[in-house]
Amino acid sequence: MRPEYDASDNPLYFEYMTGYLDVDVVRDSRFNNESKTYTQFLRTGFPPPFDISIAGIRERAEALHRKINEKLIDKFKGKEQEKNVRINKDLEIPITIYTPTDVEKDKMVIFFHGGGWTVNSRKTHQTIVNMLADATKTIWISVEYRLSPEYKFPIWLDDACEVTRQILANKKDYGNNQ
Repeated sequence: MRPEYDASDNPLYFEYMTGYLDVDVVRDSRFNNESKTYTQFLRTGFPPPFDISIAGIRERAEALHRKINEKLIDKFKGKEQEKNVRINKDLEIPITIYTPTDVEKDKMVIFFHGGGWTVNSRKTHQTIVNMLADATKTIWISVEYRLSPEYKFPIWLDDACEVTRQILANKKDYGNNQ
């Protein structure tokens, strides 16, 4: 049995998520200009949260992504469709299907957002999925999955595998013509 990983055990993770990262990135040569700009944005334009609960950190992540991507939100030229994938008799997993205007319906990408299985969501990664769907002219399916700490390992992995199985078994229901 694998040991469970709790991201909160990592002090840099906590400092990053709360905005209290005490590193002088301006003078630290390990950081590139993009890292420096992002960190300065977090420090000045996006103050540390008062609520450092998991719900508070999730809300902060969504607000942060909304702010960073505000010029890109609602720029997707294709069709966006919300759907649920039934993975067992009691559970449906929400997905978003992004179908570009000039789509090649013989390909699709199943995308799982980042966030260490704990934070982030389809919303936090929406703009990158929009851009990739447009750029590749491919159907992209962004999958939500159950998050930790509410759900323990390996539930999110099980969700990902079962959603993938269901989509591949029923490709035509998700826009693929093969």
